[in-house]
Parts: sequence; structure tokens; C-alpha cells
Amino acid sequence: MFRAKESSFVEKCVRGEAKLEEIDEYVERWHRSSTDETIATFLGMSDEEYSYWLRDPEVLPYIVTARAKKITLDKVINDNYSDEIGLSAADNTVLTRLKRWIGKHDG
Repeated sequence: MFRAKESSFVEKCVRGEAKLEEIDEYVERWHRSSTDETIATFLGMSDEEYSYWLRDPEVLPYIVTARAKKITLDKVINDNYSDEIGLSAADNTVLTRLKRWIGKHDG
């Protein structure tokens, strides 16, 4: 019997069907699954997004915002979507770290 692929964590977040705080549950699901997908694919992230998230889990709202707006994560970070994401001024340290990391990893 054909079974449709379940939506990824990021897709569900974009549609409001999952909360950012639930990501650990999805990671655990991947560990328990027999899928051949990478964890990045399973979560609905690109390898680059997953790499950012591993380095700094606070990037997750930016990843979901990028997906929702159909723009790159770099654009969300560099164009400072903090207000739209609902992050406080204190969260600007996240942006600073991410911008620095992006600068080091750009070709």
C-alpha cells in the first residue's frame, strides 16, 4: 500500500502545525526511524541550514522564516528580520554570531 511521505518538521512549522520547541521530538523520531534520509532532509533543512542549526540552535526561527518567505537563510539573517520573527534586541547576539559564521564560510 502506498503511503504518502509525512511533511517535514520545517514544513509543519511554516504551516503552524508544529512548534519550534518540538524539534527534539522530531530528531528522536529520526533516530527511531528506518529512513535512509539524512537528518537534515528528515527535518526539512538543507545541509547548510542544518549546519547552522547544529552550531547555534537559536537559528531555527530564521530557518523557518526563510522557508515561509521563500528566500535564503542568508537573506533573512543579513536583512535583519528579527522584528518580524519576534526576537528581542538581546537576541541580536544570535544575528551577530550567524553573520560572523556566514562570513567565514562564504566561498
